[in-house]
Amino acid sequence: MSVLQDIAREESKLEMTPMIDVTFLLLIFFMCTIKFKTLEGKLDAFLPKQEGVNPTDTPAIEAIQLEINLVKPGQRIQSAAYEKSGAVIPFDGLGEFYLLNHEVSYRLGRQTYPGTAEGLDELLRDLVAIQAVQPERPVKIKPAGEVVQGDVIAVLDGLVLNGVTDVVITGAKPR
Repeated sequence: MSVLQDIAREESKLEMTPMIDVTFLLLIFFMCTIKFKTLEGKLDAFLPKQEGVNPTDTPAIEAIQLEINLVKPGQRIQSAAYEKSGAVIPFDGLGEFYLLNHEVSYRLGRQTYPGTAEGLDELLRDLVAIQAVQPERPVKIKPAGEVVQGDVIAVLDGLVLNGVTDVVITGAKPR
């Protein structure tokens, strides 16, 4: 027999070990050289720091401080019992409960106003007068911790009806 026939009869085998080695080497090479681009949490923005066409410092605007304090907490009763008593409902807004003999006072700067309808009207007149002179100043309502929401809303409604729209309401923890 000839050598060519022996070669043809032999089964040709492909060696896989060197191919696997080369594949793993290429995989390791690409894993080590790849650079991931991280977009999350990074915005390339080069903003000027205290520089620009017209660098100016913005002064802080002081708000008009209005404090609402509780003078007398009043007695909480259900609305059905209150309406049966024949009393005039002072304001609606507490849902199924009303407060009897509930009193608040308003403090604007050093001036104190009673929590009556006349006191509220006088307070609103003074606030509107201050806003007319200094319209850039917001009104900051600071209720005490025991003041109910209806008292704050009464002042807020009066301000909105008089054209004051820049209002900030802060909260306080109840005692």
